[in-house]
Amino acid sequence: MCSLTTGGDVFGDDPLFGTKLDRPAALNSPLLPEFWEMVDFLLLNDPVVAPFVQSHNARLR
Repeated sequence: MCSLTTGGDVFGDDPLFGTKLDRPAALNSPLLPEFWEMVDFLLLNDPVVAPFVQSHNARLR
């Protein structure tokens, strides 16, 4: 459902967005497991995202 891609070019290099990593750098980051934990949490618990994900999961069954 989720993948790690190089992105964020649209938003420029404003410090607000932190340090942007390309895909290879992100895959080597020691923070990668924490990133996936956050993604999982949002997919399951965010009041906007979770119902959307659940509706797609229901259609795939």
